[in-house]
Amino acid sequence: MGGIGGHLTHLASTRVRVGLVGLVVAIGAVIVAIGPSLGSVVELQVATARGTVDEFEPDRLTAPAATRIVLRFENRSSGPHNFTLLEPLTVRTGTIVEPGAVETLEFETAALGSYPFVCTIHPGMMGVLIVE
Repeated sequence: MGGIGGHLTHLASTRVRVGLVGLVVAIGAVIVAIGPSLGSVVELQVATARGTVDEFEPDRLTAPAATRIVLRFENRSSGPHNFTLLEPLTVRTGTIVEPGAVETLEFETAALGSYPFVCTIHPGMMGVLIVE
């Protein structure tokens, strides 16, 4: 195809490609601006000590800020326990998690800092979530 018709078709095709490239670049810039946490999930696990010892294992968890957390709590002891992140997170299992039971919690991490967690059944049974 020659002449003016061929040039117009080629010009229209070039504009569509340039427009699509610009759109892809713009979308890429938005994704970069949002950051790597877009859709990222961090899985954490915490359990009770086996037997009759009232301790969390581990008693120190770390996670990045502004991230979706899936936390698996397992009661490996011979007695009832629970897992409660204190304010401002206020994330908790059921009041009683029976021996051998597992509960999964999902939440967003807060700002940088240290956030204590406890078993509300056993005073002194505590740990900390450190958001980095």
